[in-house]
Amino acid sequence: MIIYLSIIEIVLVAYTLYEGYRYFSFKYLSLTIDATVILCQADKAFQTVTSRFLKGTRRVMKVGLSYKIDGKSYSEIQKVPYNPEINLGSTIPLKILKNNPNVCSLHKDIIRLRRLMLALIFLIFWSVLSYVILKTS
Repeated sequence: MIIYLSIIEIVLVAYTLYEGYRYFSFKYLSLTIDATVILCQADKAFQTVTSRFLKGTRRVMKVGLSYKIDGKSYSEIQKVPYNPEINLGSTIPLKILKNNPNVCSLHKDIIRLRRLMLALIFLIFWSVLSYVILKTS
């Protein structure tokens, strides 16, 4: 039993460290630039049957972005929630890593912070639960 609990604990610690690294890198080691929209088309979002039934069909857009850093041109295709203000030729703020401009994200820092906090809370909950299980058995 202790082996299974330890393996799950190690996986949760690794996931928490990964989310912490992503939050730190996009918060402190990134640039915010304006990327130009070069592709804009409607797309289907992945939804389970239950979420589609409860929340309705989500509308998303596939957006192709182009940006230049240090004279090099990069492009990226991402899915974003439907926004009628996004048109061809318009600009969208995009976060890119300074040391690797290929890695970019449209998400805000608060979303990565929420993921980190959720992983940390789940790790603490699992640690307490495994401690209780080991002490009572």
